[in-house]
Amino acid sequence: MALNITSQVTTFEGFELPTSYARVSVRDDEKGEQLVIGLSFYASEAAFTAGSQSFSLKNPDPLAHTPFAEWTAIPYDRATDGTDILSLAHDYCQFRLDSIGVSSEIVL
Repeated sequence: MALNITSQVTTFEGFELPTSYARVSVRDDEKGEQLVIGLSFYASEAAFTAGSQSFSLKNPDPLAHTPFAEWTAIPYDRATDGTDILSLAHDYCQFRLDSIGVSSEIVL
């Protein structure tokens, strides 16, 4: 599953892309108490399919000297959150991108 990024983003190196594509990966930790979520950015779905290198997204915080976090861990409770961790990961990534002004659509 993936996200189509529908707003302009800037790579960590300073290149601007009007749209882009992000692949979402997720796993639960050994205790089943956290989801470890990864987000890899590509210029397009075709670039991903062709095996192109992913890029780092520029952090919108002007004081940040590192890219936008591409890996994160969030609390997880199977009884409350359910078992579809891939869907949970996509929702979380979409929320995080939205919080920095980046619009996206979930691609199932």
